[in-house]
Amino acid sequence: MSPGSTETISANGFTDDFLYDGTGYLKIGTRRQWGASIIFFGMSQAGPGINSSNAIDSNDTGREVQVALYDPTRILQGCAWNASCQSNPGAACPTSITYLGWNPVQGGNQCNIGSGIENVSLEPGVLEASVRPLFWNPDWEAQSCVDSGCSDPVKKTLLSDVLYTQRLRFISTHVVEMQMTVQNLSNIDHPVTHQEFPTLYAAYGKNGTSNLKVLLDSEGNQIPIDQPANDGFFVKNFSSPGGWATLQSAGLDYGVAIYYENRLTSFQGWQKSGVFNNVRSLFPFGVHALGTVRARAYLVLGNYETVKGVISELDNSLPPFGNIDSPAEDSFVGDSMALAGWVLDNKGVITLTLFIDGEEHDNLLLNTARPDVCKHYPGYAQCNQVGFTNSIDVSDLTPCQHILEIVATDTDGNSRTIVRRRFAVGDPVECFTDAECYDGNGCTIDTCLTGNCNYAPSPCEAPTHAIYRYNLATGGTDHMFGVSAEAAPGYVNEGSPFTLFDEQGPGMLPLHQLYCAPCVDHLQSASASEGAPQYVFEETLGYCAAEASESTPHALKRFFSASGSDHFVTIDTAEWEVLTGAGYTEDGVVCYTP
Repeated sequence: MSPGSTETISANGFTDDFLYDGTGYLKIGTRRQWGASIIFFGMSQAGPGINSSNAIDSNDTGREVQVALYDPTRILQGCAWNASCQSNPGAACPTSITYLGWNPVQGGNQCNIGSGIENVSLEPGVLEASVRPLFWNPDWEAQSCVDSGCSDPVKKTLLSDVLYTQRLRFISTHVVEMQMTVQNLSNIDHPVTHQEFPTLYAAYGKNGTSNLKVLLDSEGNQIPIDQPANDGFFVKNFSSPGGWATLQSAGLDYGVAIYYENRLTSFQGWQKSGVFNNVRSLFPFGVHALGTVRARAYLVLGNYETVKGVISELDNSLPPFGNIDSPAEDSFVGDSMALAGWVLDNKGVITLTLFIDGEEHDNLLLNTARPDVCKHYPGYAQCNQVGFTNSIDVSDLTPCQHILEIVATDTDGNSRTIVRRRFAVGDPVECFTDAECYDGNGCTIDTCLTGNCNYAPSPCEAPTHAIYRYNLATGGTDHMFGVSAEAAPGYVNEGSPFTLFDEQGPGMLPLHQLYCAPCVDHLQSASASEGAPQYVFEETLGYCAAEASESTPHALKRFFSASGSDHFVTIDTAEWEVLTGAGYTEDGVVCYTP
């Protein structure tokens, strides 16, 4: 499916951003004033902006599709100020949304003041934003049960201590992927509890929308939301074995579903007739001190049969993902190589295979607990044994350099190369510092990749090649680099080429090109693991020097767009100033080129 278009509409005091699916049939929308919470998911032909096909409740800052976070030791005002809600529950104020404690809410607070955004990016096929959520209760740190924060000019816009980044893209006509990242900006550890990550408020009949009041689990069983809760609401905990649930109209002919990639089966529905319809996974995790939590969820639009079929296909087709911790890029190993990393999948990994130079070499074992990974990506059934630590015999490999690949295959037969990395076998002195390869007189490159320097040309005659820059032909911003003067399909030539060495020698760095498919972005880096797991290693463009010299005088600087969704490098000093003026940020010198 081709990347869908984007648009921004300002109306009624709000600025709403919309992303269309590749066919233009459906669209999803977020509101800048409400922390980029999702305020629309429906049909585009039903009218501009928010129209009556909307399946999302967009009526105040506490609804929408959004994230909200909690801390069990700070769950209610009165005991939140000193984190004593578990040890001294008698100090807590009444159980009510009025008196919630530490509770960053993406959309905004109970004063109906929106969180706003830090930044927003609209690219073909992608809608991304970052937000510092407000605390829902501006009085949450009070030691008594006061309720005056909404009239306090300072408290009523009280920012939380987390940063939330949300990335939306259509992966098919009916399905929007939500990539969610929460960063704790404080050194306070918030223990594990059920979080709204995200929660789904569906339309309830206001402004001509459908009343999506029928809650169904993944088996099609209707869940009655009939247990009295606080503030006159009703609640129901239930199990949904497929990891998803849907809110539908009375005839089950229109609705919206939410699927969580980690396939948690415990859910909770909330409802008040004529006021709201809500469902969320009971998603337990902690927001640890200065830590980061990531997850993916998927919104699906359609009647019950449509969402059931679409989610079944999605559930069966999601591939594993992971990363490698060792060996490091371009490291030297002896007769054995210590290989370590991790891998996750929505259902489970059955094989993990190591390839070296394209040939199958070993089957790896998931034999290591990785609580750090499971804090970062919580909720997967495989946790904590998602790590691999293996010693690989490489004594039969020739010096010096080789490429390893690790391919993970899940229980549905989906495979993904989770990493590609270059390493070398042998003694680095033998490979790179022989006098016949490197004379040390200002020439910082050699071609000794075979282990026998006698066959290498003089370093001062080291071969080089040109690198060309291309940009998306559709008018988007994704810069890609290659060795061909002819642009890659879908791209057009742009900018001046620069030169890289063919091979690596002392003081040299590889210039890698990595790619993020959901980001639609190529990243140029000296590290093949930068940006993992979203960015995966694609190729090594060539080699350049870590320091400037007579033979490598040109600084190759990297720049990135304001949204962080476009990266590229250039040696053109005139272009540096132009880019800064165009809103790009300089990301430093990657290396120096001939």
